[in-house]
Amino acid sequence: MLVQRITGDPDTVRATLDDLVEANLRFLADSEPPAPEPQLYTVQSGDSLSRIALQVYGQASLWTIIFEANRDVLSDPSLIRPGQVLVIPPKPA
Repeated sequence: MLVQRITGDPDTVRATLDDLVEANLRFLADSEPPAPEPQLYTVQSGDSLSRIALQVYGQASLWTIIFEANRDVLSDPSLIRPGQVLVIPPKPA
């Protein structure tokens, strides 16, 4: 038990606390960063999913990612309207 381990002389307490700090730092270094949050994008006049994908991902061919993330509001990828708000998922690795 931790309480039992850190009672005693100050050198033992300090060494035990140093071990705990080191273990926590290793754990944090090995942890994966949280996944990026999706963004929202308001469709502008003249936009297309491929144009939006080019703008946000740097690749027009990734428009399908945007389409799949917005199937609840888009039934046809060629029919987007100015003012529509789309979810833009993070770019895949």
